[in-house]
Formats: sequence, structure tokens, C-alpha cells
Amino acid sequence: MRIRRKKCMSEVREFLKSSNRKKIVEDAKNMVDFTDVPTFLLCQSIELMIAELKARNFQIYDFDNKDKAVFGLKIIAGKAYFLTEAEK
Repeated sequence: MRIRRKKCMSEVREFLKSSNRKKIVEDAKNMVDFTDVPTFLLCQSIELMIAELKARNFQIYDFDNKDKAVFGLKIIAGKAYFLTEAEK
């Protein structure tokens, strides 16, 4: 796993050094269009990404309350809420 991470980080460094970085980012922005995707499906996708990051031991923290880690996303009464828990 460590070798895979080093390889990934080296790819990220190469990307950041790339002179075409801005063009690549702009192309990616132009390719992605989520206007037709239902909100519920977008929230489920975010939930899956949060779960995958947690499985990789990567925590997402609340910006306003740094001691709380995000562990999920739920839709309650038509509004989306990030669920957080206090770090132990």
C-alpha cells in the first residue's frame, strides 16, 4: 500500500509541475455536467466518497468546528446535512 501511495503522490507532483495544468483543469470542468443528475443521487455519491475516504483512514473535518469529523451526509426534510462526530 505504501508503494501505491508513493506512486500516487509522485503523479500528483508531476501534475502540479505540468505546464498544461490549467488547461487540464479547464477541460475537466467543461466535461462535467451534473445538471440532469437528481439531487438525491448526488448526495448518495458524496456519501460513498466520504465512506471511501474513511476506509482509507482519511478524515474530513468541519471547518468551523475543527474537533468534529464528518462521517456522513443525510437528507432530512428536503435539506442536506453533513453528520459529524467529536474526535476522541
